[in-house]
Amino acid sequence: MTVKTAANTTINPKVFEYDRSSARRIGRFLTPHRWRLVLGFVLMFTSVFDAIFGPALIGRAVDDGLARGNLGLMTSLVLLYLAITAISQASTKLQIQTMVRLGQTVIRDMRQILYEHVQELSASFFARYEVGRLISRIMGDVQMIREFIVFAIIAIARDSVIVLGILLVMLTTSLPLTMVILLIMPVLFVFSYRWSIASRKIYNEVRELASSVNARLAEDFNGVRVVQAYAREDFNYKRFHDGRNQQVLDANLQASTTLASFFPVLELLSGLALFGLVLVGGLLVLNNNLTAGVLVAFVLYIEQLFSPIRDMAQRWSVVQAALASGDQVFRILDERIEITDKPGAIAMPRGAGAVQFKNVTFSYDGRTTVLQDINLDVKSGQKIAFVGHTGAGKSSMIKLLMRFYDVTSGSVCVDGYDVRDVTQNSLRANMGIVLQETHLFTDTIMNNIRAGRDGATDQEVIDAAKAVGAHDFIMALNNGYGTRITKGASILSVGQRQLLAFARALVADPRILILDEATSSIDTHTEKAIQEALKRLLADRTSFIIAHRLSTITLSDLIVVMDHGRIVERGTHTELLAGRGLYYGLYTMAYNREIEDAEAAISL
Repeated sequence: MTVKTAANTTINPKVFEYDRSSARRIGRFLTPHRWRLVLGFVLMFTSVFDAIFGPALIGRAVDDGLARGNLGLMTSLVLLYLAITAISQASTKLQIQTMVRLGQTVIRDMRQILYEHVQELSASFFARYEVGRLISRIMGDVQMIREFIVFAIIAIARDSVIVLGILLVMLTTSLPLTMVILLIMPVLFVFSYRWSIASRKIYNEVRELASSVNARLAEDFNGVRVVQAYAREDFNYKRFHDGRNQQVLDANLQASTTLASFFPVLELLSGLALFGLVLVGGLLVLNNNLTAGVLVAFVLYIEQLFSPIRDMAQRWSVVQAALASGDQVFRILDERIEITDKPGAIAMPRGAGAVQFKNVTFSYDGRTTVLQDINLDVKSGQKIAFVGHTGAGKSSMIKLLMRFYDVTSGSVCVDGYDVRDVTQNSLRANMGIVLQETHLFTDTIMNNIRAGRDGATDQEVIDAAKAVGAHDFIMALNNGYGTRITKGASILSVGQRQLLAFARALVADPRILILDEATSSIDTHTEKAIQEALKRLLADRTSFIIAHRLSTITLSDLIVVMDHGRIVERGTHTELLAGRGLYYGLYTMAYNREIEDAEAAISL
């Protein structure tokens, strides 16, 4: 997978795999936009003139202008100072604009790469990584990296140049006064280094706890109906308030305390430097070994020197937070894409839909076998029903067929092609799936059905809706097919959402159709209304049906009975009933349950 950035430069996330330094890895995102970074540094150098040369000009104005009564020279020096200040301020403005644009562009590229990378991660990743935490990485952590790019990189460089420039000017002006400053600097640097180590650890903890809060919020809000139904609001509130939210507060307070501890020490050192400067400088002036203008310049330099050091401390906290965020972001980029197209994988053409499972054994974790020695030959157009107890391996068969996972041993073939030898896009383009829980996008009903095939015309969408019995209820809505579905699709019943899923699958016109408990959420009346539509949907297609409802199972040409990851029975409905094996028991239980459901519906 590769992504084109704004600079039309290709970035591949795999280049980050072996570079463990967050700073260097963030730097790789800056590489395609290096010209903006260079411009920012050029502007930075011109923006420090007033800080480095301003006090020296004022000192000279005192000695050569004011003390000697040379008004012309003093005026010239003041005008020069104003000109340097104006250039510095204009450069600072352009520098900020340049870095803001750079930061926005880089985080756009980073989010784009993250989004594409996450989409290609295997199902096992999403089984163990909360959605809220993932969103926190893509939004919050990437935003923190933007703060680093916009407000830290150039600012820290600028402050460093100012400090070095001022020290150089001091050394060339008065060595004794410079030594007073230099005696303080080692203490300051040692303290800054130890503080940076402590703050890095704290900011890592803050970002991790913040993402856990997002994960908790996503979980609670997505399940708000269950929360309200069981009156768990108070329980959830206490768990949120006393648990992770309190932990985030404590971590942020600790981070603030650590940050705040730096500034009193810095002010103390600044005061000591000023005291030593006035003491030594005053003695030198009294002994005629130093001019008053030089002492004034050094006093002004104290503020100019310690101000950027204070700024660097603040910027360094941004750096620590950004590197902590970078660690989290790059952990996601380092997640291995387990299911990939092998080199030379071909695009599978639209075929007849024949499927073979050959000696298939499969384990999710490498330890527990969920499918063992599976052999199944499905002819084109055949309708196969998988039945069995929960955990028998029915859904795992489908996941292997769609290549959400790879077999541990054996092979799965479609129209003679091993699914590992063809591209994933071409494989899944031949398949359609209807799940138990229908996901509808925040869009119109027309576009939700069209999601099955982007190029479908409006008429094709309407024809599909009519075929599955969805047209009438759609037209009864205020805007018909233009009705916009919002989060949760609350305007639609569960059965209506499932009908839209059937229409979506029909529009896709796949050669292989998978119904995974697709009618389990539909009431008996609605199910009867779509039986003919189901027959139309399944006609001339290879179909795999996972269902508990008898009416759906009996549509099948072959019923495959699974138990503990093995195929234990196979045959038609009549044959399996006659065998009085596992299927007979499952059928009897399901039949009795459906009779009870039907009687309950009639009584209502």
